[in-house]
Parts: sequence; structure tokens; C-alpha cells
Amino acid sequence: MQLKLRKFIKEYNKKHNTTILITSHYMADISSLCKRVILINNGKILYDGELSKLSEKISHFKVIKVSVGNSNQSFKKILSKFNSVNVTGEGSKYTIRVKKEEIISIMTYLMNQVHVLDLTIEDPSIEAVIDQVYREGL
Repeated sequence: MQLKLRKFIKEYNKKHNTTILITSHYMADISSLCKRVILINNGKILYDGELSKLSEKISHFKVIKVSVGNSNQSFKKILSKFNSVNVTGEGSKYTIRVKKEEIISIMTYLMNQVHVLDLTIEDPSIEAVIDQVYREGL
């Protein structure tokens, strides 16, 4: 039913070239339907702009997803010298939360320490960014 509702809203918007206001805490709806978002907290506008720019503008971290080959050391131990890094995962697959300004030095260090099989660098999820906004403010 949710997919049908999203489809209807998209088609209605396109057909009538109209603005539709959506209030929701469900980020899948927001990501699917909205180009522009306004974040409001206690009656104060915290952000008004493109959804695609929200993470870039607000979040101070990136997410690295990495698959590694055999390593003689614990992967978490290898990155323990970086205080600002948050590592989750086990075996050969890990997710690393890294401050944007440290990503180059951490990537360089990581590539020299372990055998990397696959690696992606992503912006955090919209849910993580929204959580950061309301937890830490802008």
C-alpha cells in the first residue's frame, strides 16, 4: 500500500505541477518522494534545502565499507591508533565511521596495513544524518 501511495503522490505532483507537503518520520518516504526537506525542531528551522545536500552539509563523517583478506592482526586493533574511528563488523567485512578530514590519512594507513578486497566510501544514511541533527544540533 505504501508503494501505491508513493506512486500516486509522484504522479499527482508531475501531472499537476504542484507542491506537496509531507510530514513524516519515515525516511524511506522522504528519500523516495522529496527533493527538498525542511527540518524543524521546537518551531525552529534547522535546515531548508535539497535532500541530496543534507548529508554533505551537516554530517562530519563518512562511512567506509571494506572487505579484507587474511590479516595477521585484528582489524579493529589495526585502526585503534585513530581515536575518532568507529569500527563495526567481524571476519572479513567491516564498516568504519570516519571523520571527513581524516579519511585520506586513514585510507592510506589502511591500504598499507591490510589486504583490501573491496572498498566503498559513502555518505551516512539519511537516518544517521537526521539523528545527528537532533542529537547534536547543527
